[in-house]
Amino acid sequence: MTAGDDARTPGGWVPTEPPPGDEPADPPHTAAVVEPDTQPLTRASVRAAQAQQLTAAAEERRRASLAEESAVPRGVRVLAVGTAVALAVLVGLSALVGPGYTAVAVGFASVVLAWGWVRLTDAPSPHVAALVLGAGAVAISAAAGLTGTDPYLVWVPVAVAVCVIAAFLQQVFRRGGRPRLTEGVAASVSALAVMASGSAFIPLPHYPHGGPWALVSVLGLAAAALPALWLGGRLAPGWVLLAALVLGTAVSVIAAVVVTGLPLGGAALAGVLVAGISHSMMRVLFALPGAKTAQGAVAVGAAGVLMVGVVVYLLARIFSG
Repeated sequence: MTAGDDARTPGGWVPTEPPPGDEPADPPHTAAVVEPDTQPLTRASVRAAQAQQLTAAAEERRRASLAEESAVPRGVRVLAVGTAVALAVLVGLSALVGPGYTAVAVGFASVVLAWGWVRLTDAPSPHVAALVLGAGAVAISAAAGLTGTDPYLVWVPVAVAVCVIAAFLQQVFRRGGRPRLTEGVAASVSALAVMASGSAFIPLPHYPHGGPWALVSVLGLAAAALPALWLGGRLAPGWVLLAALVLGTAVSVIAAVVVTGLPLGGAALAGVLVAGISHSMMRVLFALPGAKTAQGAVAVGAAGVLMVGVVVYLLARIFSG
């Protein structure tokens, strides 16, 4: 530092840093660069990504469903559909004769269900469980068939309650401890629920046009079971369901035209409801491993018929009184 510098700088202090505001600007090459991938996503891009994910998930579910349908052997499918058609025709024709014959037909279908249900659901202690369910099938059908005054179904809930208690005690006191207790009770109770729904067919002959209503409905049910045989595993499940609904409704309406005294609108409603419920029930049961056996396939067909009993009963009472 020279004397001249001291003279130009008061106090003898020389600044070593530039004053504030005089900093040099950052060179262009050192500026922060924002990558396109790190920029915030817009709402449109987020929605597009979500839609793409949903589409991919739906396609994956569709392929899994087709694979599941194709995994059911054709012989098993034929046996299940044949059982459903045979039992449906049996119940429908017996309803034209009288409540006693209908009780026998529904009781027979319920016993068939009890025999195959334990194999279908892989219930623990299957032999004793089948005997308990078989006794329950007879008790529920008898409770509806032996009641001669309206309300004809008044003793059915009592019979179902007693059967549920018997099924629970059978699972509690079976040999070998109580493994899979909840599973066994659930399987038995679900079978009894299907039987109770089927018992609603029994009092229909007591009401005006009750027998024809049962016949028209079960004929639509039998027709709705056929697409599962022809198209199952070949088309998407939604198309098979649509075919079942169309065919079941058409057959019910045609049967109502042949059987005089039934409103066509009510017959169409009955056809579409029983077709949809029966087809959905059978498709759900086909997904069980036990459905791939002959015994389980018979239970699938019986369940598809008995499950719609309550629906047919309600429609017959609404439209016929």
